[in-house]
Order: sequence, then structure tokens, then C-alpha cells
Amino acid sequence: MPEAVASNSIPMSEGQPEDLAALLNLTATMAFTLVDRLITARLAGAKPEAVAPSGKVAMWPDLFERIGRIVDDVYADHSLVVPEPGNGNPTSQYFHMVIRKLEGSRNPFEAGSLLPWIEMKIRADAAKLATQPHEPQEDGSLRDRIIAENIAAGISTADLAQAMNIKRSAIERIVGRLEGRGRENRKAS
Repeated sequence: MPEAVASNSIPMSEGQPEDLAALLNLTATMAFTLVDRLITARLAGAKPEAVAPSGKVAMWPDLFERIGRIVDDVYADHSLVVPEPGNGNPTSQYFHMVIRKLEGSRNPFEAGSLLPWIEMKIRADAAKLATQPHEPQEDGSLRDRIIAENIAAGISTADLAQAMNIKRSAIERIVGRLEGRGRENRKAS
């Protein structure tokens, strides 16, 4: 009987253990890719089926939002006001620090592991900002200050409107608002 079993079996090739190791590596890689897609979909708030099969990870908007929330929370902890985007909001500065630290990697786990690092950096910067003496800032925007300076120099509202590509009524409204502030400041004195 033992001869019959031995004669029916197929001999194992010498390369099979290497093929088995390659199969295991491929399976592990596919499992990691699947888990990566599921986590990315979960972070994005989408259903796992909505993840693109290409494997590209759209993590940058989510990363930017997370850094923005960290900035908001840290600034609130230090009683600081977060500037509006375009007026010195530090979120994009910190976002680009994380991108540079990633050195081209698009791995969401690596990006997530840098969030505590950037939070500590934001906290250190916010602490410095909170301890700095606040210089009295002039009210109004740069545009308002330019208009006030030119009106004081004797330039007409029509010329200013044409030079700044703004309606004359807008210039007059700004001048009225600035004169109103000046009156309020004089009344307070």
C-alpha cells in the first residue's frame, strides 16, 4: 500500500519554496493595499466601494483640513485669532512643512504620523505669538490706508477709482467710513 501512495504523488519542484515566499509577499502586499484603501475611504468619509481602483490616495485635502483644525484649536487655546486665508493664515505654511517632511511620499500613514510633530511646532509658534507684546495695529486694510493717504494728498475719488479699478461709489463709501472713524476717534478724545 505505501508504494501506491508514493507512486500517485507528484514530485515537488525545487523552486517551490521560493514561489511560495513570492506568493506570500504578493498576498501581504495586496492585503496592505486593501487595508490602505479602506482606511483612506474611511478618513474621507466615503464608502469603501467609492475608492478608485487605481490606488491613488487623495489625502492632501484631508491633511490640509486636519492641519487647519489643529491650528484653530491651538490658537483658541492661546486666545489668538486665526487670520483669514490670504491675510496671514498659517495653515498653508504648516501644511507645506509636512509635505516637505514627507519627501515625496504619498503614504497616508506616514502623513498621519507627522501630525503630532506639526502640532508641537504649531503650539511652540502660538506660544511665541501669545507672549509677544501686541503692537497697536492700524484699523483697516491696505487698500483703505492707500485711499486715505491719496485723499489726504488731494487726489480726487474719480482718479483713485480709475487708478485702482474700483467703482467711484466704492471709493466714496470707503472715504465716508474712514472719515466716520476719524470723527469717532475725535469724539473719544
